[in-house]
Amino acid sequence: MREQPRAMRRAQTCALAMAALLGASRAEAGGLFFSDRGVRPMGRGGAFVAGADDLGAIYYNPAGILEAGNQVLVDASAMVFHSRYTRVARVRQYDPNTGEPTGQAWDRTFPSVNGSSQIVPIPALAISNSFGIDKAMFALGAYSPYAAGPRYPETVAGQANPGRYMLLNMDGSALITPGVWAAYAPLPWLSVGLGFQMLVGKYKTVTMMTTCLPDRFICAAEQQDFVNKASHSDAPLQASLWN
Repeated sequence: MREQPRAMRRAQTCALAMAALLGASRAEAGGLFFSDRGVRPMGRGGAFVAGADDLGAIYYNPAGILEAGNQVLVDASAMVFHSRYTRVARVRQYDPNTGEPTGQAWDRTFPSVNGSSQIVPIPALAISNSFGIDKAMFALGAYSPYAAGPRYPETVAGQANPGRYMLLNMDGSALITPGVWAAYAPLPWLSVGLGFQMLVGKYKTVTMMTTCLPDRFICAAEQQDFVNKASHSDAPLQASLWN
């Protein structure tokens, strides 16, 4: 009778330890999400994964191609993207003789940068067939990634683009994801799927990075939370380009 409470306490301790390890932490950054892929998945508001029943399943849930049957999917979309960015740098004054901060600081607002995108079709093509195999379905297809391809100017108001880390454009890039998929239903209420796909093509970018020579190669952090007390202020801006 005494062993049972001890075992329960050990189980509770392990459960609490696992819960502590799985606790979520705050994220400081994230990527851009444009929309769900395809008209029907977007219309379902993200609920297409569990109910995939056409060849859009090659992207969301390969097991769903079983419900698609013998089918051909051809679609295309285009992203229209506009953005506006205004950099505000926190400049801190340091004594040139001692290198110690003087306590003086001010904000420097740079000219706004406007970004836009080219209207380029984003295609998808897929075909499925069972090849006479009962409770099975196979698919072959290819699709391009959902990307806006934003473009930003190299100069703004006669000066280098003020962005600290700026992807100016992806002109000349061409990417496609071909793949094969299969689904099988071992039970009437269970279907499983798998697929093999590979992103191929050409990815070309022009990137600008602001440097602070000769004081430092990478400028001091501008967000107050990331500033070290011993860091220096931004020196005059110099931009470099890599292709």
